[in-house]
Amino acid sequence: MNIENQLQAWLLEPNQPVIQYFTLLSILDRKESDPEVLEARSNILNKGWARDILAKQEPKGNWESIKDLYRPKYTSSNWRMIVLSDFGLNHQDDPRLEKACQLFFRKWLGDEEA
Repeated sequence: MNIENQLQAWLLEPNQPVIQYFTLLSILDRKESDPEVLEARSNILNKGWARDILAKQEPKGNWESIKDLYRPKYTSSNWRMIVLSDFGLNHQDDPRLEKACQLFFRKWLGDEEA
């Protein structure tokens, strides 16, 4: 097996479905409707980095401090939400993401109706 095939096999391993998902879409040029793409997408919240990040979320929807959604840098709510959005996730994918978004709008942007 050549290095390209080894790399592709590694990127398609199911232990990090977000990598598998983007490999199928971006490198292998599969469609969103492809069964393998759909399966990888459905596993993003259940395995790997997204699951690990969401496991650290506090009950009110924040990570780290609820008073400062930006600090500490890289581990607070702002940064965690950026990473999750980079994974292709949004507030409709999981109630925990919706809670984080509502907190963000309410606290950080001052949207009292959120």
